[in-house]
Amino acid sequence: LLMNFLIAMMNTTYTKVSERADLEWKYSKSFYQVKFLAPRAVLPPPFNIFYYFAKLMRFAKAECCCGDRARVDDYKDRENKNKEYLNLLLKLVKTKENSEYENSTQEDFRDLRKDVQNIVNDKLKSIHSENDDLKKLMLKMIDENDKLKKLMLKMIDENDKLKKLMLK
Repeated sequence: LLMNFLIAMMNTTYTKVSERADLEWKYSKSFYQVKFLAPRAVLPPPFNIFYYFAKLMRFAKAECCCGDRARVDDYKDRENKNKEYLNLLLKLVKTKENSEYENSTQEDFRDLRKDVQNIVNDKLKSIHSENDDLKKLMLKMIDENDKLKKLMLKMIDENDKLKKLMLK
């Protein structure tokens, strides 16, 4: 009984770990992309020239119009966007994790209920088979008892006959 529970728990744990591994991999991949990849890494090498051209145009526009203030605002804006993205990513991961946890808890209870039902059914089957065996044994004993009674009656009759013969 305990061995079945142990196997069921190990199976459930393995399933959780394997499902969580994919989630962890996706989260770490997204986290490191946001953290370490520069915006120019979005385009493949032959097309990254467009990124540099756009950056040059933005720099020229900032220098002509606003100077240093535009660069500081642009940097702050980029930092805010990165923080918002990381917060959103974290919120999505936590939401997904909570929903999976709720589902896995319900599945754990269903699995446990099925395991207990299977164990109870196995025990009931063994009890029924033992009960059937006992009924057969009891019927045999009753038959044997009837045979012994008949034999005893026969012996009593024989004894009576012998007594009558001796008295004559």
